[in-house]
Amino acid sequence: MDTTLWYYSFASDKERVNAISDPKCSADALDKKRADYILDHTRIMRLFIHKQYWYEQNKKKWDFRDTFSNAHYEFFLNHLDDETKEKCKDITYGDMYCCKVNAFAYPDEKWGDYISINVSVHFFSYFMLLALIEPLKYNIPNHIVNNAIRIGLRTWLGCESLDFEMDPRGILPKNVEKDINSIIPFILVFISGHEFSHHLLGHCNKHDLRSIILWGNDEKNCQKIYNASQKEEFAADIGSLEIPQYPDDIYERIFESSLIWFLIIDLAEYAMNLINPSYFEGYQTHPSAMERFEYIVNNAHHSKHFSIHPYQKILDWSCELKKFIKEDISNNYGEIYDDELYGSIYLDLPNTEWRGRELLDRVDY
Repeated sequence: MDTTLWYYSFASDKERVNAISDPKCSADALDKKRADYILDHTRIMRLFIHKQYWYEQNKKKWDFRDTFSNAHYEFFLNHLDDETKEKCKDITYGDMYCCKVNAFAYPDEKWGDYISINVSVHFFSYFMLLALIEPLKYNIPNHIVNNAIRIGLRTWLGCESLDFEMDPRGILPKNVEKDINSIIPFILVFISGHEFSHHLLGHCNKHDLRSIILWGNDEKNCQKIYNASQKEEFAADIGSLEIPQYPDDIYERIFESSLIWFLIIDLAEYAMNLINPSYFEGYQTHPSAMERFEYIVNNAHHSKHFSIHPYQKILDWSCELKKFIKEDISNNYGEIYDDELYGSIYLDLPNTEWRGRELLDRVDY
């Protein structure tokens, strides 16, 4: 792919329609969805202008599609047996920018099956891990933990700008950043596997072109037993772990990362329930994060070796974080968590160890 799509991203509305109004293949259709969002969000548009400039300055060929990593999808696919991998050959996959933290598996009437993870999943995980996991390993100041929670939840709510690559919100010690970045790839592999599992287990064929998402809710009639959609989520969670033929050490990393993922989702669900208590009422398409945590613990093959003891400290710390979340939402909802307050907040004040010098918008980036 050349720069045609990138031209499309800069083009006028009329030129956009003429440029890629009729994609030639499913990969082009995915790129069109990517470009639509970028073009409609100024900060992300500026981010891609910087990406293109960086490529040109480093004498590298600019390719819009290559700016999105497929490593997590391909890691899952590369550990499938040949027969199962063949079933995935017509699935189009790739990350894209979107406001809300989520992932999708959906059939398209024209272009076939898609899997996509929102880029925001990476940034949400980064700051939530800084708050939930790293304080148990390193000396993280309380105000840094609190601000990490705020950035993570704002990313979840869709009101934190996704221009982290230009404006990273702070500076982490190398050992802390290395630790976080050792967890996120396995979280992304688990999420990728979850979405592929929906296809492999036949869930997409049952939903009449309805997207199957990583988490969500629909307000219909209340049911207290697990409905069909919830059971499919449990099955896809287990499928993500069990369908591939992972070596034991890799399996263990993805197993552990899946549990950590649901522990950070639990914090987000807790915040959502405080902000909008009716959000989780009625018919739910997805089990709660902690129900999914427990289902994996009780049903994954690795669970026979599972010990809750290492996670108890995380669960206890999570309770402490929830106390802060409750107080912060109560006192600062209008200033921090209102989903109409789009912008950026930071780990610390300018010219401090955890922030560095203040980056000026439209000057430094």
